[in-house]
Amino acid sequence: MKLSQKIYTSGSHHLRVQLMKHNLMQNYKVIPKSKNLYKYGANHLPKGESLLELQDIGSLINNIADSQFESSLHIMVIGKNGIQGVPLNGMENQKIDPNSDDLKHFKVFFDSMGESKWYLFNNKEILNKLISNKIKIENKTLERVIKGYDYVIVIPEITPASFIN
Repeated sequence: MKLSQKIYTSGSHHLRVQLMKHNLMQNYKVIPKSKNLYKYGANHLPKGESLLELQDIGSLINNIADSQFESSLHIMVIGKNGIQGVPLNGMENQKIDPNSDDLKHFKVFFDSMGESKWYLFNNKEILNKLISNKIKIENKTLERVIKGYDYVIVIPEITPASFIN
């Protein structure tokens, strides 16, 4: 609990990622022997460098799967509009702005979808074109998403979950 308090009061992404990795490795012996589903925030799960510009939990999971001659599937789920929940009870929920600094990188996805349907983007074809130099992506965050996630799911309108008392 003290470490969690330090993480949230200092805003240290690196320390937060270290704790996630530590907790994952506490259960390392059971990971290769079973199917596993991990749910972390989208910023933390790419196969390579995360959107926070460090080797994050998704990279570790990918490396563990690779060491077992397996593969991992990485899916980013993002909302285009609506209200986003917050991690701590008592904080105010946040309105989503698709033009904000956090979401502007996903404009290419947003522009490809309609107003009311969920969309699933398979990044494999885009990645193949990127690798073969048929397309060039100048936005580094978007490039990390294409390289780090197998799929991107975009929800047009999101609503926050309620805290359980």
